[in-house]
Amino acid sequence: MSFEDIDKLFGTDNVRSGYDMLREHYNGKEKSPDLLWRLAKFCHELAGRTTDKEKKKELILEGRDYAVEGHHLDEDHFNAVKWAAIMTGQSTDYLGTKEKIEQGSKFKEYLDRALLIDAKEYALLHMRGRYSYSVANLSWFEKRLVIAKTYLSMAIKLKPVDDSENELLQEATKLVGKC
Repeated sequence: MSFEDIDKLFGTDNVRSGYDMLREHYNGKEKSPDLLWRLAKFCHELAGRTTDKEKKKELILEGRDYAVEGHHLDEDHFNAVKWAAIMTGQSTDYLGTKEKIEQGSKFKEYLDRALLIDAKEYALLHMRGRYSYSVANLSWFEKRLVIAKTYLSMAIKLKPVDDSENELLQEATKLVGKC
C-alpha cells in the first residue's frame, strides 16, 4: 500500500488498520521520515479516540518517539519536524516538572525549525501562540529554571577550549541534570 493510500485512512474509522500497516513496515526495519511522521499522526488520532488515560499517554509518547526519530533522519523534512513538535508538545501533559521543562524546550526547537520551513502553517502558528501563553503563565521559579537550563545547555554545547574549563563543563552538566 502506498503512502497516498495510507493517507486516505486518516480521519476515518480505519485509523487502526493504517497504524497497524505502518507498524508492520516499521517492525520490518523500514524507517523513513515519511513512514515515521505518519505513524506519529496515527498515534495522535488513536489517542484522541480513547478514553483510557493510560492508553492515551502510551500512544502520545509512542507517537513522539516516532516523530522525533523521523526528524533525526531528516531535519529538513517538514512533516517530520511538524509532527515532532506536535507530539512533543502533547507529551508534556504527561510529564513531571523537570521533564516538562526539558520537553518544552525541545518542543520550541521543533516548532522554530518547522516555522522556518513554512512560516504560514496554521497549526504551527496556533501552537506558537499556545506555547507563548503557557510560558507567560509559568511561576517565577519555573521561569528562572528554564532560563538557567538554557544558559547551562548553551555552555555545554560550546565545550571547553582548554583543560582549565573542563571543571566548569562538568559543573554545568551536573546542574542541568538537577534542573
